[in-house]
Amino acid sequence: MPPPRRGLGGGAITAIVLGSLVAVGGALFGIGALVAASKPHGTEKIRFPATLESGSYSRVDDNAQVSEQERQLQDELPADGVARVATYSAGSSGSPTAGGLAISGAYGDIDASSSEMRDDMLDGMGQSQNGRAVGERKEFTRGGVEVSCQLTRLSQGGVSVYAPACAWADESTMAVVLEVDIANTSPGSIDLEKFAGLTVRVKDKVTVPR
Repeated sequence: MPPPRRGLGGGAITAIVLGSLVAVGGALFGIGALVAASKPHGTEKIRFPATLESGSYSRVDDNAQVSEQERQLQDELPADGVARVATYSAGSSGSPTAGGLAISGAYGDIDASSSEMRDDMLDGMGQSQNGRAVGERKEFTRGGVEVSCQLTRLSQGGVSVYAPACAWADESTMAVVLEVDIANTSPGSIDLEKFAGLTVRVKDKVTVPR
């Protein structure tokens, strides 16, 4: 008989959610050179509000994992680049087992094309130990904002969930947004186009004038 399938217990869910930080964090490694001081034109920065989507997501207080991920990303950037990392839980519980959003980004004077940056960020996610790309990458435009999206399989301790990830990039800011939902145990349950719309709304909320 095959071994019993492992369930999504609280420990496994927490590990997957925290592991998603590694996946989205890997998105920015190696592209720091593209945040350049030679052509200053960035006019916005990234600031994380207490809630997103009218309270559907609540920001989780920074913990050791978030702080370390942000520190590692900062080390990849030039002096004028600023790394920003945050997690949001679904609802107001603040518990990792509730799932939610992981956001990893940076702001500065970005001297590269938007499409190049988006591709590099999603490629970086695929290089993490606990994240693997599934299916084809897709491009969407919402409200004049272009985003690239990729379905990702997150695995930890023999347990897996599927997570949508979308990236944006412009002259000032760039980021990857990834959603962890413990109900997404099959790829067919995820609508990338719908998540692209959420990503654009997140961008609108977290980017503010410098």
